[in-house]
Amino acid sequence: MKGNKGQVEISFNWIFVLVAGGLLLMFFIMFIVNQQDASEEELGRKVITRLDTIFTIIQQTPDSVQSFERINTELIFSCEEGVQSYRARRSSAAIFIDDRIVFSPNEIGVSSLIAWTKSFRGPYPVTPVLYLSDEKTQYVFVNENNLVAGLFNQMPAQFSKILVQEHAVIRDDDYRRYIIITSRNSPEVDTSKIMNKYDVVSITASGSPLRGQVFNINFVTEEMLWGAIITGDPELFKCARDRLLARYRNANKVQIKRVELIRTEYEDNNWLRKEDCKIVYDVDGYAEKYLNSISGNLTNFDNNYNNIADTILEIQSLSTQTERPRCAKLY
Repeated sequence: MKGNKGQVEISFNWIFVLVAGGLLLMFFIMFIVNQQDASEEELGRKVITRLDTIFTIIQQTPDSVQSFERINTELIFSCEEGVQSYRARRSSAAIFIDDRIVFSPNEIGVSSLIAWTKSFRGPYPVTPVLYLSDEKTQYVFVNENNLVAGLFNQMPAQFSKILVQEHAVIRDDDYRRYIIITSRNSPEVDTSKIMNKYDVVSITASGSPLRGQVFNINFVTEEMLWGAIITGDPELFKCARDRLLARYRNANKVQIKRVELIRTEYEDNNWLRKEDCKIVYDVDGYAEKYLNSISGNLTNFDNNYNNIADTILEIQSLSTQTERPRCAKLY
């Protein structure tokens, strides 16, 4: 009996050691995982904070293109209730984009980033716009007409881009995402090899300045259209587009105030008797007329975007009349 009792005690001790050892091992594994998660969270915070500073600096140099060395984290861009933000994939910390206009695909990173800045004009300067992508996103332009071919030629060479003919087979060259640019409702290309890895940007546009629809969302000017092309996503595009339009409304108010101040100064100095300035800055002049037209049309952009595009052209023409001595430039 004693022998059997001893064997039971030894067996129990081994079971206790195994259970306790297993619990201890599980504790250490959980500790290591938590530490790793905390480290990745902290790394994500540092990466996006550093990038936010870089993006702020970049956006102050319009009409430039810059490439950045590979970043070893993925950035996720999103828009909720009209508020844009981005974060590192393994981080819960987000940077809210409240003071800049940024167009980017939903996901970029673990590759070299590409930043392209342009100035949105209406036609006076409104705001810098940042188009952000990476080398793992390929832009596929379908050579259907001069519009699409022209956009391909305009896109800076730093982007991963390709011009293909209709009915071409789009190969999977290991890009994360393919964004197909077409003037048709659906592209006339074979996408069987890139299934579930592509988005389509369908453009209907005409006129000068360019205006039309993309994703069935209205736009004016090429700068706004590029936002749709770079994102490849209707929700992200519309979110940034609406923020850009809000900035446009504010800039237009400033421009109206500027014209009022110029007119007051001209009236005080009897300069408005000069016909070359009167047609622009008089109380019945065209400057305020056109600017107020834009102001009214911006309140319902989707119904009036064609009118805005036409008025932009009128203001551009009017501006040339102020390029003479003793006549303040319109913008």
